[in-house]
Order: sequence, then C-alpha cells, then structure tokens
Amino acid sequence: MIDLELVTEAELASFFVFAVVRNPFDRCVSDYYFLRRKSRRAGTFSEMLTGSAGWATLLTDNSSPRYRGDHIRPQIDYVTIDGRVAVDHVGRFENLDATVQLLRRRGLIESDVPHVNRGAYQADHYSHFYRDVEIERVAARYSGDLEAFGYEFEDRRVGRPRWRREISRLRSSVAAAVAGQKPA
Repeated sequence: MIDLELVTEAELASFFVFAVVRNPFDRCVSDYYFLRRKSRRAGTFSEMLTGSAGWATLLTDNSSPRYRGDHIRPQIDYVTIDGRVAVDHVGRFENLDATVQLLRRRGLIESDVPHVNRGAYQADHYSHFYRDVEIERVAARYSGDLEAFGYEFEDRRVGRPRWRREISRLRSSVAAAVAGQKPA
C-alpha cells in the first residue's frame, strides 16, 4: 500500500494492520488450482513450480494483463518493510478462527467470515501433490516464509499416491460403464 502510494507510513502506523499467512507447501497447491482455473492454463504442478511449459509468461511477465506472479511471491514480502515486520498481527490460515476472534474483540468486524472459494483438492492433504524434488523446490523458494512463520512440510504421503487413486477410480468407472453398471 505504501509502494502504491495508497497510504503514507504515518497513516499505516495509525491502523491495526494484520496479515494471514499460509503454509507455503499448502499455498502452492492452492495457487496451482486457482491459476489453472482462472487462466485456463494446462500443465502440471511441477511445471508451475518451475515456470515451464507456458507458465513463465503468467508468472513472470508483469507487463501482461494475465500476469499472476504475485501468487508465487513469498509472504514475508507482504508483512515486512525494509526487513522489519510492519504488521500488528500475523495470523495463520489453518487457524483463521483465532484471527477472526481477535478482529471481533477489537471491534473491527462484527460477524464470522464465511468460507468461500473452497479448493477443489480439499479432500487430500497437500503433501499428496509433492514428490521430493517439488518439496526441495518449494523449501528453497520460500525459505524465508518457512523460517519466519515456523512452517515445515508435513508428510502424509502414505499408501497410494493421489494420481494412482484417481486412475484406479477412473478405471472402475470405465469398467462399470462398459459392463452397463452404475459407477461406484
């Protein structure tokens, strides 16, 4: 807001400024689905993380009206000015209710915040979208976020990977359709 000259530093100091951060590993999966839906971009999660296969323009060319590079910017950039924390409160997405309650106690909002724009991958834990190479890539890109906000990769990758479950489900549906049965 200061960079865009919407407020001065003095005005900003008079506000209660808060931010909500999200685990970078979870955020990347959410961004992937959001960007695919909004830009109608095809490609894999890994391609998005590397900015390859058509993702580069979307994520790096800020002269393009389709630019969405702000989605891959580290969150620490949004809460600091010249390396110092410039917000009064940093809430965590996975504990959003606590931030909402704080805002209610301060008289800044009157009601709960509805959950809109629920992700399409909601049933799966974000770790199911990662191979080790993607974990390393995200950890390197968002090391500042991981350190500043105390996040880490929570590995729940046990059993069959998500893509194998999806293939299995599709095969079952096709087999049922061929047999003239209702899919499970």
